[in-house]
Amino acid sequence: MRPRRFDVLGQLVESLAEASALVVLDNCEHVVDAAAKLSEELLGRCPKLRILATSREPLGILGEHLFPVGPLRLPDGGDVDAATAGTFPAVQLLQDRAAAVRPGFTVTGDNVTPVVEICRRLDGLPLGIELAAARLRTFTVEQVAARLGDRFRLLTGGSRTALPRHRTLHAVVAWSWDLLGAREREFGEALAVFPGTFDALAAAAVTGVADPDTFLDALVDRSLLQVAGDGTVRYRMLETIREFALEELARHGGVGPARAAHAAHYLALLEAAEPHLRTAGQLEWLGRLRPERDNLHAAVAHVCDAGDALTAFRLGAAAGWLWTFEDNHAEAAGWLERIMRVPGAVPADLRVVVLAVYVVNSGFAGDFQYNPALLDELLVLARSVPPGRRHPFIDLIEPVALMFRDDSERGEAVVAERLAGPVDAWTRAMLLSLLGHMRENDGDIDGMLQALDAAAVQFRKVGERWGLSMTLASVADAYRRRGDFATAVAHFEESIDLHHQLGIKTSESYQRINLASLRRHTESPEVARAELRAFVEDVGSASRDVSHAMLELGHLARADGDLDEAERLYVESWRLQDVAPLVAPQYRAIVLTGRAQVDVARGELDIARARLAEAIGLAIPVRDMPVVGQVAVAWAGLVRAQGDPLTATAILGAAERLAGVRDLSNADWTGLLDELRAELGDAAFDAAFARGIGMPRAKALELVTPA
Repeated sequence: MRPRRFDVLGQLVESLAEASALVVLDNCEHVVDAAAKLSEELLGRCPKLRILATSREPLGILGEHLFPVGPLRLPDGGDVDAATAGTFPAVQLLQDRAAAVRPGFTVTGDNVTPVVEICRRLDGLPLGIELAAARLRTFTVEQVAARLGDRFRLLTGGSRTALPRHRTLHAVVAWSWDLLGAREREFGEALAVFPGTFDALAAAAVTGVADPDTFLDALVDRSLLQVAGDGTVRYRMLETIREFALEELARHGGVGPARAAHAAHYLALLEAAEPHLRTAGQLEWLGRLRPERDNLHAAVAHVCDAGDALTAFRLGAAAGWLWTFEDNHAEAAGWLERIMRVPGAVPADLRVVVLAVYVVNSGFAGDFQYNPALLDELLVLARSVPPGRRHPFIDLIEPVALMFRDDSERGEAVVAERLAGPVDAWTRAMLLSLLGHMRENDGDIDGMLQALDAAAVQFRKVGERWGLSMTLASVADAYRRRGDFATAVAHFEESIDLHHQLGIKTSESYQRINLASLRRHTESPEVARAELRAFVEDVGSASRDVSHAMLELGHLARADGDLDEAERLYVESWRLQDVAPLVAPQYRAIVLTGRAQVDVARGELDIARARLAEAIGLAIPVRDMPVVGQVAVAWAGLVRAQGDPLTATAILGAAERLAGVRDLSNADWTGLLDELRAELGDAAFDAAFARGIGMPRAKALELVTPA
């Protein structure tokens, strides 16, 4: 009798039909159709069978459960210490493989930064990390990190026993890429111009495919795209795959057209969004724009490099307001300056908006000094734009310039002219806000509050949260100085809530520290101290916020008579200001003033005088009269310590004339006034004080400047 002959499938079925077994099919992507047919047949005929298939795309059969295997976990952006980095699988793999070629290699505080950079730039891809670790036989980690700009040339030389497609990083990506159809490859290459995540609408605009979902799904299925983000579906291409796709796009001559389409899409998005950022709809539009940050920057870079001045200025004008209240002023100024360097004819209305936003951001990003020549150019450009074509910013330019120049009289007149004209509610609110700050600089606190209250009404009418928040913070500060601490707290709390809605963390932290400082008056110094210490101890706090909190803690320590602790806190606050970005000169002035008051308490008057001279030199040029008042109070204390109570009293009068109000939250101010009145008697005190408060502004500034 001849034995029966079975085909391979039949033999498998016979062996597995009754068994509770697991079959593993590895690397199915290159035979995906055959693997799918085999799996479907086996599962249909073997009821207890389970199949585990690894593939760069799904098999696409009934009953399939997908378990995407992403890159190895790695540290998020920002600095990380060696111990923390070592808890992430990507770093662990690099350390293990590096130790195999360089015995004794470990991740330390000295090399953690380049180690993490290698893992991040290789997207946590295990093969890429293994190839990078192999290069540590001859390179340092710093050298490998620096060479990853050409990763495909660097990361070669894998195991000789591996399949050819696993020996180099380029071969790994090329193997997956070659499995795509021609249309899918062309589509994927165009997506490489997105440096950040993107949505289907953007993909359609850049690739020219009206309905891109099928292509996007195909690339996701093959692990060449990742789905990113919560809520709205967005996509991202790992940097390693993106670099490969860009090379392919360049080889086919498609980089220029794809980048141009990318820039055109984001220009249209920005120009549609820009008016809404000054309305109640700003949260919705911020939600749409914030994920596009890298794409917006890429669009600006492309048109600047291409010398397309008109598109560059349109992008700058449309993005300027977004960049301004997103709080990264140095970055915004850098992009705007790059736009302004592009040669070519540009309509005056575009040029003036870009220049105006640049002036504001460069001032905030630097030392808050403004180039007079730039202000002159800005004014000339603004006056050349016909009223019918004016962006809302243009009506604000002359009042802002006059405020910077300390010409409040002319500034108030210009604001009145603008308010009498046909301006929209947002511009009206901003003009009233500017008017309030001009009046503050003139010492007119009642007029300031009147203007700011009117501004708040207009901001509420249009629903613009940023302007309302900033206005409420200024109002809160005025009530704080008047001694109405409960009202100040209420305004600060609303301002903080608005910032929280907007997601602007930097300004929110600043106001939270101000609110914590107020607790010494509304609750107790202990409550204030606890809230301020929480900022100092929070590892997530920015250095400038820690500096601000330490400054306030220094004031509390000095009020308790603990001069050593106060000095320690002031010194540390100053040190942190040196390393923090965007520290206003007036904050340095306040730290110097606190240290000078410690010096006066110790009898070190010459040292105190030098500090106060430096402090007043920082505060006056930025026209921060409340801070000038604080410095003046310390100067009055020093003059009194020198034995001249009459001049000290006159200085306090001049301080009140400049600041517009006696700061009732400042115990140094109120305490020194009481002590001088007791020392001099009412008549002499009143005469000396009247002499100071009645001085013209220039004379008052002269008196409060330490000699």
